Amino acid sequence: MDNKNKEQKKEWVYLAVEATLQHEGIAANMARFGYDETRMQEAKNKLGSVRIWDTKHFDHIGMQKKATKDIKSERKQVDKIYTKHLKLARIALEDHSNFWDLLKLEGERHQALPNWLDQVGSFYFNYDRVAHILASYNITQEEVEQVKAMLEAIQDYRVAQSMSKSHAQEATRQRNKVSRELDEWMQEFMYVAKLALKDNPQYLEALGKIVKGKK
Repeated sequence: MDNKNKEQKKEWVYLAVEATLQHEGIAANMARFGYDETRMQEAKNKLGSVRIWDTKHFDHIGMQKKATKDIKSERKQVDKIYTKHLKLARIALEDHSNFWDLLKLEGERHQALPNWLDQVGSFYFNYDRVAHILASYNITQEEVEQVKAMLEAIQDYRVAQSMSKSHAQEATRQRNKVSRELDEWMQEFMYVAKLALKDNPQYLEALGKIVKGKK
């Protein structure tokens, strides 16, 4: 069910419940079948829970998207600096092959984020080992520290992204659980309503039930 239909369904439940509570004729007839104010409050509570979990779901989806956007933004900035440093390091360390594996200078750059973080992190978090060589190639300690901070920020964003995804999935699970309970509740309610209000088809229409023969 798409979001539009879900919203229409929640609106129908709300209107049906409120009509039962506020319309004296409907309320009196439904109360005779056990659907008094206390019983109707059950549906209101379930509907409220659905809306709460819906809000939590979309809040966490929003946080997940923000974290993803932040990761892309930080990575773009890191790549700009790292590309320059990588080229300089390959030149500066051409005769120092013992550092190539440590700094992961060989081969293509990875695109997958975990592998990319490993490559770039190996360069900057081991930079001190070759700082005495690269210092004369216009790679400043300030730039190195800046990139290290950005890499740590990306890791923090990844944690936020993962947690938001997990929370969104849990909110979805809880929302679906309560929605199923509300569906069952409303199915029974409407079955009883057709019996309780059979002599008053206009009342059924007030609950959103289309009565045959009526336009």
